[in-house]
Amino acid sequence: MTNILKAIYSKTTASTLSSLVGGRIYLDCAPQEAEFPYVVYFPVVVVPDDAFKQKGRNILFQFSIYSTSRSAVEISAIYNALHSLYDDCSLSITGHTAIGMKETNYTTGVDDITTPSGEAQVKHWPVEFELITEET
Repeated sequence: MTNILKAIYSKTTASTLSSLVGGRIYLDCAPQEAEFPYVVYFPVVVVPDDAFKQKGRNILFQFSIYSTSRSAVEISAIYNALHSLYDDCSLSITGHTAIGMKETNYTTGVDDITTPSGEAQVKHWPVEFELITEET
């Protein structure tokens, strides 16, 4: 799984997505002091797929986009960059072949949170992608 996580993260290097969030892309959770906007990604479900003696995995990843901008312009631009980067992308994964990665779902919402400077409303858009791999 380590190599898959590395491949997901390395895809963001010098990307529009990384630029839009100032490089603030985190695995599992953001640091408490993280500046907005940012993206958090993590595997939600990992299903082994051992069909026909070929070992692989179906992995559902969630990328959560967070923004404190009142306008939808910022978060929409981040979503578009995320979609462009990962939907139907190619990934180079050590020890695996990426069969495909496809966006499967996204929702939008607003959360009330406590920040170091007080209460804030944060736009939160969870976006899910399914990645299918085979071991090489």
